[in-house]
Amino acid sequence: MKVRIEGGGESLKDFSSFLHHKKGGIMDSDTRVILCGGLALFTGILLGTGLGLLMAPQTGRRTRRQIKNYLNDTSDRFYDLADEGKDRMSEFMDKGKRFVEDRI
Repeated sequence: MKVRIEGGGESLKDFSSFLHHKKGGIMDSDTRVILCGGLALFTGILLGTGLGLLMAPQTGRRTRRQIKNYLNDTSDRFYDLADEGKDRMSEFMDKGKRFVEDRI
């Protein structure tokens, strides 16, 4: 197994295969299931809220204003989640580096 963490596209593929490796990977199948479930839940909430806004009996101007506000709030939440994801990926990378250093 070749794991090179320094940078570049090939090392990212190597690290990805390392994460998904059954015996030595950091992210096991339970974690992947939880992440996929969370993503599905988040997507469902977004779609349900959007459809609820569009089907609500109110004026078009008010609906458009609500959608605009909702999208602004959602984009703020998305950027917060992206920052959190970056932090978690950094943690995974650090764990991967320590794992490789311990094996060498």
